[in-house]
Amino acid sequence: MNRHIFTYCIFSGLMISMSVNMLFAEGPEERYYIEFGDSLKVILKQTKGILTVTSKAEGCDSFTLYEKTNAKFKEIKKIDVNDEAVPVSNMGYSTPSPLEKDRVQSYRFPVINKETRFIQIIYDATKNLSAWLSLDDIEKIYRITLVMFTENRVDKIPLSADIYRFTNSGKRKMYKNPNANSSYEIISKDNPQYTGLRIIEIKNGFAHIVRFRRSNTDSDIIEPMGWVRIWDDKGMLLIWLFEIESG
Repeated sequence: MNRHIFTYCIFSGLMISMSVNMLFAEGPEERYYIEFGDSLKVILKQTKGILTVTSKAEGCDSFTLYEKTNAKFKEIKKIDVNDEAVPVSNMGYSTPSPLEKDRVQSYRFPVINKETRFIQIIYDATKNLSAWLSLDDIEKIYRITLVMFTENRVDKIPLSADIYRFTNSGKRKMYKNPNANSSYEIISKDNPQYTGLRIIEIKNGFAHIVRFRRSNTDSDIIEPMGWVRIWDDKGMLLIWLFEIESG
């Protein structure tokens, strides 16, 4: 082999390797596809839950959309989720990686209705487009996590949540009990003590928030903090989930 060609090949290989290493060294993070403004507020006032989906394999990246007519669900069409859907957020790399090709990685969609084995989602958050999905359909090709804030639940593994995302002040009232008449304190995202919070329970329109702290034996202890409202007085969602790998 020509020495110059050999040197070029080695140099190219090193550059590719460095680029890949730099890409993955940054690690995945929650990416948002719509800014917090009037358009998103319209969606958040309809939102009753959050659907997170992750492809089980490459090429599993479609949704079959349904419409509801006379209490019956009828298939409308299939869409490519990567090309024709826009989630509110997903867990991924700032530069799409080879791992994200032809698959869906932790896409999070607002759920606005649920009936038995069907859910209605906003599948394009930028255009406020909605349709129904069959849970039986999507569970075949996706790992899913469905969290309905309208249903009381307790999670063994607390859910990572941003309780400040949809506020202008970056502050929240944290109640002692899941009741608007309960005593409360004001907490802020600027206070490290009240960041990195998780949700362990949903009850009566409130979320029970906790944090992890290290014990003297280096194990994680779940420390209960208090309760925050899930919706404001106008019915707008105040919480968003993140960093959830679909189960």
